[in-house]
Amino acid sequence: MLHSSFSFAVVVPARKGSTRFPNKPLATLGGQTLIECVLDRLISFCPADCILLATDDEEIAAKAQGRVRAVMTDSDLPSGTDRCQAAVQIAGIHADIVLNVQGDEPFVQESQIQALLDLFEHPDTQIGTLACPGNAEDLNNPNAVKAVCRTDGFALYFSRSPIPHVRSGLSDSCLRHLGLYAFRQGILEELARLSPSPLEQSESLEQLRWLENGYAIRIGLSQVPGISVDTPDDLLRAQALWQSLNH
Repeated sequence: MLHSSFSFAVVVPARKGSTRFPNKPLATLGGQTLIECVLDRLISFCPADCILLATDDEEIAAKAQGRVRAVMTDSDLPSGTDRCQAAVQIAGIHADIVLNVQGDEPFVQESQIQALLDLFEHPDTQIGTLACPGNAEDLNNPNAVKAVCRTDGFALYFSRSPIPHVRSGLSDSCLRHLGLYAFRQGILEELARLSPSPLEQSESLEQLRWLENGYAIRIGLSQVPGISVDTPDDLLRAQALWQSLNH
């Protein structure tokens, strides 16, 4: 079970509309919907009363029944971070740390969530996220977001382009960003008030808005590669993995 010197809440944003994969949370995985798989995974190592489903759809919200509390949020909210903040506000949540686990992460690991919480033992951590070692395929894949960080673990930059540039071979410093976040609650409130920034709009990466505005993002290193379901092809890979793990 998770442990931390801070109180925490886990928000799972899941919206029905998606450009790349409409109705994604209701797609089938392992005989359940994707969102049910994510919630059940979290409940296996996190107290259910710490988990909140944030959605704009009644059918998705119904999947939380008997599992966790669901909160209806505005479908016009521009990001999962905004949905997290709205859900926390609507539900009246008061926690030191708010974790954002997207509703397309059916293989999220307890060790990953613990690593996020541990980042906040450093007093300068305002936002926490994870990265894992990248490979050659990740380096040139714009859907695999790369990260570079300082020697103390704080983020320098995130990009869809190959960073850092290496003249030959693959650098050991290539890190692939994993889309799991945690925020000090007061910081989450501030982030929801920020306007889109030039770098964010250029790369289509929300975390660059936070860096441009001077927020400190600490990156935890995970040896567990994240497997999120962003497209129908990802779902096919997830189904194959799910079957291999459960047979």
